[in-house]
Amino acid sequence: MRLYYFTKADHGLENIRRRRIKIARIKDLNDPYEFIPLLGDRALRKGMREMKRLADAEYGIVCFTTDWTHPMMWSHYADRHRGVCLGFDVINARPIIPIEYTPNLLTEKDFKVQKIDEINTLDYMRTWFVKFDSWSYEAEKRMVFQLAQEEEENGLYFHRFEPALRLAEVVVGPESDITRGQVEAAIGNLQNIELTKARLAFQKFAVVKQHKESMWKKTEDLDPQHLM
Repeated sequence: MRLYYFTKADHGLENIRRRRIKIARIKDLNDPYEFIPLLGDRALRKGMREMKRLADAEYGIVCFTTDWTHPMMWSHYADRHRGVCLGFDVINARPIIPIEYTPNLLTEKDFKVQKIDEINTLDYMRTWFVKFDSWSYEAEKRMVFQLAQEEEENGLYFHRFEPALRLAEVVVGPESDITRGQVEAAIGNLQNIELTKARLAFQKFAVVKQHKESMWKKTEDLDPQHLM
């Protein structure tokens, strides 16, 4: 399965160089309804916030998508088209969980219980992968990691590419100043990785492959700060 991960240019190059991917903390996710998509009273909302806090202390997630061509993904997660998208061939060493998109907050009917606060632990964990359907353009899939088992650096957590993730593709955004040489230097001795420069499509709202090699930025075109 090929899954894609959007990020800023400098973070992307650093990820490639160090053969790792950043794990997102639950408390830092950009949707405030994450992990609390339930319709309930004040006591339930308080309990859900506490459960979210406890989950954040132990777990982190990596958010992927199945398609790199959606322009809003580049705008929201790749520094307004100036970043990169990393494509991974994913080995099913751990669950890859698709997001369930819904127009409304979940109620007891969604869990076949009499009261929403009767849901069990497995039902609660289902709410980790439920989002408002306005987010459905993301076509998101998630991997969950126990933070204690991952690499920690300055309060941030990272997962090594191998063996569950094999970097297979690097897509450089339409507005990115990254050169082919910079990507190749970061890749180093990794094998069989496709390099793509992206552009905006001419006849639809989409980001597509740029077939003209000349459209890659040249080293001499860059500000010296981009080379640091």
